[in-house]
Amino acid sequence: RAEWLRWKRRSGRRLAAVTLSGGHVGLLEDLAHSHGLQFFQPAPSAHQRIETHLGGQRAVVNPLDCWINDDVSAAVRRGADALAELSEIDAFLFAVDTPADPPTSFLKMGRSIAKVAAELAARDPRLVIMQSTTIAADDPEVIACLREGGVHRLSGLKATFAAWNAILSAQAASTPAGPE
Repeated sequence: RAEWLRWKRRSGRRLAAVTLSGGHVGLLEDLAHSHGLQFFQPAPSAHQRIETHLGGQRAVVNPLDCWINDDVSAAVRRGADALAELSEIDAFLFAVDTPADPPTSFLKMGRSIAKVAAELAARDPRLVIMQSTTIAADDPEVIACLREGGVHRLSGLKATFAAWNAILSAQAASTPAGPE
């Protein structure tokens, strides 16, 4: 988490997230809220654009459950691209587990999603994090891709949001007040 402090990316308390689990959506929202962070909810017109990117009716748009029975990595890319269009977002989360020894299909998917996160970080000045819902050894190729792409990798949802809140609070406390 200390590595986060040396990167000079724009960040804040309004988040966007893509995940592969409807269960993670509620968990992400609850944990973010309990740490003073929020998932920005776009206006209806933006909601429609996001549905156009992904198809289907989505009751919750942010965090965005990108699981489909087809090409999950492509859905994550479309979801991230749609959320990146929202200027109100301060930072992005990819809430995806990438264990070091998963089934082959999950290994390929995790590596592909890491590339999507790195590509977003390359073109967007906002903070990009790939967050694991578990605390376990990650696939070394995912870690290398994220590090090279300037994407933070944090493990554990509660720890991620606690660190995020602490860093933003420390930054706010160290910022000099404007002229009175």
